[in-house]
Order: sequence, then structure tokens, then C-alpha cells
Amino acid sequence: MTVPAAQLQTPTDTNREGALMKVIAGIDGTERGDNAIVYACQLLSPGVDEVQFYYSPPHVLPFARLEPETMALAKESLVKAIFTKAAERLPDGLKPGTDSTIVGEKRAWDGILAAADDISAELIVVGAHSSTRRLQLFLGGTARKVAYNSNVPVLIVREKQEPIADSLRVLVLCDDEKDWRRAAKSLEKFTLPADSRVTLFHVVETLSDEDVAQFTHAAKESVPNSESLIKDYTSHVEAQRASSHQRMQQNREELPEIVQQAESKVVQGHVIDEVVREVRDAHIDLVVVGARRHNSVGRFLGSTTEALLTQCPCSLLIVHEPPG
Repeated sequence: MTVPAAQLQTPTDTNREGALMKVIAGIDGTERGDNAIVYACQLLSPGVDEVQFYYSPPHVLPFARLEPETMALAKESLVKAIFTKAAERLPDGLKPGTDSTIVGEKRAWDGILAAADDISAELIVVGAHSSTRRLQLFLGGTARKVAYNSNVPVLIVREKQEPIADSLRVLVLCDDEKDWRRAAKSLEKFTLPADSRVTLFHVVETLSDEDVAQFTHAAKESVPNSESLIKDYTSHVEAQRASSHQRMQQNREELPEIVQQAESKVVQGHVIDEVVREVRDAHIDLVVVGARRHNSVGRFLGSTTEALLTQCPCSLLIVHEPPG
């Protein structure tokens, strides 16, 4: 969906103190890439935050048989056209200047990561396809590798993500306590619309309510003491849900105000299934998840974040554990 810059709304600041956030956005000349930037910029503050564009021209251009001098001019024109097209979509206070556009010679994902390190970016923005099949293919390239290897949060915007209106519905996935608190705290760097709301969401990995009901029905006649077993199982799960809910409610003082006021929701089932269900049922706009560095050399995503990359129906903010 194309949104002219004139129609973009500047959100009402609900959780920031005006600190600068440097953002690097990967562009490729497609509507998908441009719309990702438009979406991200609705979470930023014009005149406060700083956006830089990154573009890696293709190594083999359609006019590759031209003379070197002519090729250089053609490449320069292509780069200028793509930067200009992307900048036209942004509010004036966030339009990159000529010194805020980066032309890369490396592979796109490698160049974006290197550029993010060079400018000390605090957020990387990339676009992704909406459909699962195409997304899996696309994420084999730029978006997936950026998500895997970044030291800073990565915002992956779905191709058909609706523009932000008067509110943003955010779901913070709460698994490991340290990870989800880091992810939730990252929201203080964004400018959210005044009526935005956050839900803290935890899934107890176990049978779903439907599965338990089916098992209970099937086991009544064939499993000795089935009612007692189901009762014990249900009590155990309820205790886990209550404990998880209590932990999510505690120690929110250092988190952004919008997170302090967030609803806590605990369900049971398979994590990805329940997140996808909640996104669709509650019309969630953005899922926020913490990702942990698993060793001192590589930066890898956990299985949940990996699955969300290909299955989450809305945009996804991955907040990495800082290096060190």
C-alpha cells in the first residue's frame, strides 16, 4: 500500500524524552522497501531522529555492455533515482540529506550491517514479503541475514503492513525474563501514537485447551484414573500460568510507562501458533521479541524468533542482546 508523505501522521509522543535515535534503512527501489521506511518513520520523531538510507546497486546491470564511463553515469543515475524516490515518501523532518545516503559495494546484508556499525545506528529497517512462501525465500537473503547478525534491533516490516493510524497495537512476547524486559525497554526509543497499547504475552508450552478436552473425552473409558490425571495436569498448568502472570506484573518500574500499564496475558499451547492467533484476533500491528547471543562469536536467533521471521503475520521488531 503506497502512502504519500503528505498523508503521514506525526504520532503523539507518549514515551520519549527527545533522545536522538539513529536509524539505517535498507532500500532497493521496490514498493516493499519504500513502504517499510514509511512505516518505520511513523514511529520516529521528525526533527529529533535521524534516518540514513543504504542501497547496494546490483553488480550486474542491464546496461553492462556499455562503455565504462557510460556505465558509471548510468549507475549514478540509478542510485540517485532510488534515493530520491524513497526520500519523497518521508516527512520533511526525516528526509535524509546528501551526506545521509550510503551507496554500498558489498552484498546488501553485509553492507547494511557494516554501515550500521559505522554510524552507530540504533535501529535497522528492512522490508519483507507478506506471504509465508515468498517470505521464506526472501529471508534466505538480506532480511534474514540482517536479522541473524545484527548487534542492534531490527525492524522487519511486512509488505502489506497497514499504515499506523491513531494507535499502535504492540505485542511483547515474554519468554526469558531478561530477553523480554530488554525488548520491552526498547520501546522507549520510539514515538508511539497517544492511544497505543502494549500487551505482554506469554505462552506456557503445553497442550492447548482444545487438545486437553479431546484427550479427556477419549481417555474416560480407556485410561485408568484419567479424571484424576487430567485434574493434576490442569492444576499444574494453572500454577505455571499464574506464576508467569505474576512475574510479568512485577518490577516494571524501569520499563517505559506504556509497558508499565500493559495488559499481561498468559495462554497455553504452542508458542508460534498462539502468537499468530493473537496477532490475527487482536489485530496486532507489531510483535516485539528479544533475541539472545548464544556464543561469543556468532549471533544467532532462538527457534521462536526464527519461526516468527517466516510466520508472524505482522511486522516484527527483533531486539538483540548487546555484544560483550
